[in-house]
Amino acid sequence: AGSPPEPSPAAGRLSLYAPVEALINLTNSSAQAWIADGHQARRRDLKVGTEDRDGHLLIHEGLRPGDQVILPPHEKLKPGKRIRIMSPDR
Repeated sequence: AGSPPEPSPAAGRLSLYAPVEALINLTNSSAQAWIADGHQARRRDLKVGTEDRDGHLLIHEGLRPGDQVILPPHEKLKPGKRIRIMSPDR
């Protein structure tokens, strides 16, 4: 599994950024990402912005603080597939 979305304060509210490499089916305003839900993979629809912050895109909807995005999003992932969460330093 990958890293949680990065929160950053903007205009008095929490902004979330996710690594571009974690996003699939990316268009101008939407994308999907695989999320670790316990020990299962879940695909989540996202609304994204165009702001790029060092390889991360602003996420308007679809992620919450603490969500773990799966990196890299492997093509063999399927909804409900069991996954093993590893620490980022491995």
